[in-house]
Amino acid sequence: MPLRDLEYQARVLARLDDYFIELSAQKAKADKIIAANTTETDPDLIRRVSTYPAIRIPSTSRPCCS
Repeated sequence: MPLRDLEYQARVLARLDDYFIELSAQKAKADKIIAANTTETDPDLIRRVSTYPAIRIPSTSRPCCS
């Protein structure tokens, strides 16, 4: 018996995929900052790494509950 393809489910998975793509880009940026900080000897030049980046993914579809 094949599973039903639900429009809502597809939209949620698409937004989740967008979120993970953006999150991986933020992680790569944070890794670069961490690597640069490990070689820095002057504490005034150490850059802050955000632990929970504010990721805004624009909605391209109608709200989930309308």
